[in-house]
Amino acid sequence: MKKQVENLYDFCYGAENSYYKDKDITDIFHNGITPENILEASRTVKYKEKSMFLRLPVNFISQANARTSKSIEELLEIVESIYKDKEFEAVLESIELSGDEYVILDVLGPFSTLLQNIDSNTLFKWLYKYKSQMHFALEKITESLSAYINTALSKGANIISLAEPSAIINVIGENRYKEFVIYYIVKLLRDIESSITKNIVHICPIISYQLESYGYLTIEVLSCQSQSYGQALIEIAQNSSIKYVGHRCINAEHAKVDKIYALRGRLTTF
Repeated sequence: MKKQVENLYDFCYGAENSYYKDKDITDIFHNGITPENILEASRTVKYKEKSMFLRLPVNFISQANARTSKSIEELLEIVESIYKDKEFEAVLESIELSGDEYVILDVLGPFSTLLQNIDSNTLFKWLYKYKSQMHFALEKITESLSAYINTALSKGANIISLAEPSAIINVIGENRYKEFVIYYIVKLLRDIESSITKNIVHICPIISYQLESYGYLTIEVLSCQSQSYGQALIEIAQNSSIKYVGHRCINAEHAKVDKIYALRGRLTTF
C-alpha cells in the first residue's frame, strides 16, 4: 500500500491543472472576486476541460491568498478567521447561482489548511514545541471547515472533494500523522455526515487508503456501468445510503471505470 500511495502523489499533482496565469481566468477576476465572476470562471474551466462539473473554487483564488504566520500568537488569530474570508462566502453564494449544473467543491483537510498558514519548517518545529497550540489550531480549522462544508451541501453542492496533499506520512511520521492528520479528518467526516443526503464526499485516495488501513473506513466495491468516473459519481450521489467514496482520484473524471469504491464509516471511535 505504501508504494501505491506514493504513486498517487505523482498522479494527483500531474492531473490537476492550474489556472493561476490563465489570461481568460485572470481577466474575469480583474475587477475583484464576486459570486458571479467565480461562477463565470468555473464555467470557463469547465469548457476548457470538457468537464461535466463546475469546480469551485477556481484554484486561482481563495487558498492562493493564504497568510503565513511566524509567531504562535499570530497563528491562533489567523486560524479563527480563515473561513470568514469574503472569498469563501462568495464561493458559497456561487453554488446557489449555479442552478442545475453539477458542482464539485474542492476543500483541503485541516492539516493542509494549517500548512498554508505556517511554512513547513516552522510547522514541524511547532508540532514538537507547541503541541497543545497545534491541536487548538486544528480544532478551530476543523470546526470552521465543517461549517463551510455543511453550508455548501445545503446550498446544493453535489460532491465535496476532500484532500490532504500536504499530509505526507513519511515526512510527519506515523504517530504524528495519526495524531494531527487522521484524528481531525475523522472528526471532520463525523461532523458533516448528517448533512450528506443527495450528495457525496469524495476522499482523495492518499487519505482514503490510510483511513481504511487504520480501520476507520471499510470498502464496499460497487459495479459500475457508467460512461465515465464523473458520471458514476453523479449517479452515486443520488444514493442516500452512500456518503463517502474514495480510492480513485477526482481528477480522473473522464476515465472509464467498472467499479466504484464506497467507503463505510466507523467514525465514533478514535
